[in-house]
Amino acid sequence: MRYWWELAKVYFVGRIPLLKSVRDAIDQRLGLAGVSSEYKPNMEYANAIGALAYLHGKI
Repeated sequence: MRYWWELAKVYFVGRIPLLKSVRDAIDQRLGLAGVSSEYKPNMEYANAIGALAYLHGKI
């Protein structure tokens, strides 16, 4: 089991990290801790896709 202080990479979903100022601030702080970040294409849809998949099973 890995501990939170052993993190090497953080993955982001949602729309907020699409803002350049937010992404730059995140990357700067993670860089201080020696942690890298991963931003996938279309990450702004990740939350909506999860909600739709959940609702699909309920309807």
